[in-house]
Amino acid sequence: MRYSAAMNTRHAWLAVCGAVLLWAAPCTAEDTNEVRALKTYPLDPNNEAILQTVRALVGQDGVVAPDRANSRLLVITTAARHAQIKAAVPNLAVVPRNVQVTVRFQQAGRQQQRGLSVGGRGTILETDPRHRGTARVRVNAVNNTLTTSGDTTQLLTVSSGHTATLFVGTEVPHLGYLMDYLMGQRVLTERIAWERVGAQLVVQPTIIGDGPSISIRLYPQLSGTVGGKPFTKQLIELATEVEVADGRTLQIGGLGQHAAFYNRFLVGVQQDGTTQSLGISLTPHILPVVGPR
Repeated sequence: MRYSAAMNTRHAWLAVCGAVLLWAAPCTAEDTNEVRALKTYPLDPNNEAILQTVRALVGQDGVVAPDRANSRLLVITTAARHAQIKAAVPNLAVVPRNVQVTVRFQQAGRQQQRGLSVGGRGTILETDPRHRGTARVRVNAVNNTLTTSGDTTQLLTVSSGHTATLFVGTEVPHLGYLMDYLMGQRVLTERIAWERVGAQLVVQPTIIGDGPSISIRLYPQLSGTVGGKPFTKQLIELATEVEVADGRTLQIGGLGQHAAFYNRFLVGVQQDGTTQSLGISLTPHILPVVGPR
């Protein structure tokens, strides 16, 4: 929704205001002389470790409200505890690390696969070689495409822990089988009456510690129209998570206990209506950090 960012900010302020009203209740003798103030900190509100650390510093008598729209925390606490948070900020404000994933589509036939694209969600950082530093970019992962010998290679860059979406095909050839499979696995309680549907694969790379190991979570997604309205179904129940070393290649297809599903899901549709099985491989690389950590 277009106003979701404003709503998130409003919710953060409502949380702070609500806490102020609660403090109107009787206080203990120890709290009576404590003066509390509101301050903001430019910290990642989606990082659970940061939230837990700041809340521990603030204690039960303060408030920590994430303002996700503006990537900051709103904190109400005493001057002494604000000083503790300020001292901890340099260690908490870690520059997010990014993972570049090379995605290779290999067709079973000789014809060139068309219509493959890569999209992304979340914030990514992209280095401009002409200038020092980085530029913050919203949505749309980096997408460069080369085509040789029937193979399509694409590059996407995404922050560790965030997701990017690989568009497998604009149509789903084995939709009937896939719906039956999802019903049999109790992922769906009733069949979805798709009017138009395409297949995507969601990729979520997360750097383990300082690396070089990377956890890659994959799960299918179907999106199109139902009843004339856009509809997306994330099939998180069919997720597969594997650990890959930096620079190592992961072959996708026939993964885990849902191999039968993936073998029919990872199929592309040609412009002439024919289908081809897609062999997909992912090779993640941890990008160097630009700027202070």
